[in-house]
Order: sequence, then C-alpha cells, then structure tokens
Amino acid sequence: MTVNRSQDIALEQSLYELLFNQSHDGIFLIRDGVIARANDAFCKLHGYEESEIIGKSPVDLVHPEDQEIARDRIAAFLRGEIPSASYVYRSRHRDGTPLDVEVTTRLAHFEKEAILQVIVRNLEEVRAARAALDEAETRYRALFESIPVGIYRTTPDGRIIEANQALVNMLGYADRETLLAAPVESGYAEPEARRTWQERIEREGMISGSEAVWRTYDGKELWVEEHARAVRDENGIVLYYEGTAQDISERKTIEMALDRERAYFEQLFANAPEAVVLCDNEGMVQQTNREFRTLFGYEDSETVGRHID
Repeated sequence: MTVNRSQDIALEQSLYELLFNQSHDGIFLIRDGVIARANDAFCKLHGYEESEIIGKSPVDLVHPEDQEIARDRIAAFLRGEIPSASYVYRSRHRDGTPLDVEVTTRLAHFEKEAILQVIVRNLEEVRAARAALDEAETRYRALFESIPVGIYRTTPDGRIIEANQALVNMLGYADRETLLAAPVESGYAEPEARRTWQERIEREGMISGSEAVWRTYDGKELWVEEHARAVRDENGIVLYYEGTAQDISERKTIEMALDRERAYFEQLFANAPEAVVLCDNEGMVQQTNREFRTLFGYEDSETVGRHID
C-alpha cells in the first residue's frame, strides 16, 4: 500500500510539473511572501529570467496603483480567509509597460507549509483573440448572407437552428426568427419525405444533388436541390445537418413539360398509321415505328444502325 501511495504521489508531481512548465498562462508560487518558482510563460510575460524573479515580492510586479490591494489580498489568502479567487490587476513588465492581467490564486498546504499558487492570464492576448474571433465571425456572417443559395442547419429532432437570408426569402418568410420557429417537417410537401431524407443522410453521411418538394410559408410548393452532410460528435452521434438548397422549380417545370412532350411524341410515333423512320444527320437509322416494320417486314435489330439507303 505504501509503495502504491508513493507511486501515486510521484505521478501527481510529474503531471503537475508537466502542466506547470507547458502552460500557456503564467504560473508562479509564493512561499514566505516571495516568489519561489515561476514558469516560462510568467517570466516571458514580465520580461525576466527565472533566476531574476525568484525571491522577489510578487507585489513588486504589480502596478504601483494596485500594489496596496494586491498586498492585502495576498495576506488574506495566507491567513486562510480566501481559499481561491480571481481578480483583475495591472501588472508591470520589466521595462515598466503596464499589463492588464487576470490573476487566479489558490491556497495550498504542503507539509503544513502554506503556499500560494497564482495563475496569470494576459488579458491583452485574450482581447486580441476575442477581436480576431469577432472579425472572423463578421466575415463569415457577411459571406453567409451574401451567398444567393439557401443555407441551413437543422437538428435530428426537427429544429431549424440556422438559416441565411436567401433561404428566408426562398421560403417566403417575413424574417429569420419566424423561419427558425417553424418545425422542419412543415417545410416539406410530404412530411414522410423528411424522414426518408434523414434516414439516408445518417446512413450515407452526405447527400449531393437530392431533389425534393418543399412548401413555402403561404403553402405553395417548390422544387429544391440539396447538398447536405451530417455533422457528428467524437462519439459518432449526429449533432446537426447542414447544407444548401437551391430553388429549381423553373427547371423542373421545363423538364416535366419536356417529359410530357416526349411521351406525346412517342405515342404519336408508335401509333402513326404511316411508316416512320428516324435517322441521324448521317442517315443512320435510329428508330422505326410499328407501321414501318409491318410494311417492310424488318425487325428493329435489322434496321437500327444501318444507313437508310
């Protein structure tokens, strides 16, 4: 049991050392009112080598206007009045440059000795990261809204959680909020089509060029072409589906009209009372009707692909 406990302690110390040295945030330890250890991130933030910072009072690294409150808080920690807390200070670089930092302090005891562990986060870096994130979000949103094709994100339980303006316009909704409040199935001409689509995308992971009949806010039907994928978590559970939808109603109307014309022509061709033969530009026979085969005694296999002469 003693051996195992010793091994556990050694492992904990090893892991702590790894976290201490590799942390992006500055970390230092206060013992007897002075800095006993400091990691590289803390030293770089303040412009010191570790050998120069060991033995210094942590208050010396605080902006003069914040030193009194920092001194009082350190004393309160060491008295055990505050076990753990976070504050914002103005720290100082070695060259005197002020630094806005967030300080998280925790009191610990090692062999009855009180030691403060202090984690220091550079708020300038945090603000810069947030600004970069905000800028990226602004660019993404501008691109998202400028694309003329509908873009959506829906959940497996049938909620719409994202939609661009093109989709709002295509479906005839007054605004995005009204569309997001509508259940996904209400947008399908046949609710069963949604369930079939969902089974397919969960099975295949991605769908490209899928066609479906959707329903607009005022009940009109329109044909759409979708390209979508299922987004899963690390355990393979579907989080949401995201994709694009393009209104192809005009194209489908033309295609269906052509199909009707083709069917009508095929019927006329097959039942014409005269012998009819279709040839390409080179005079090669492509098709003959029933009256042609009856009149001349040929089968299709004997005429198709031969020259009309």
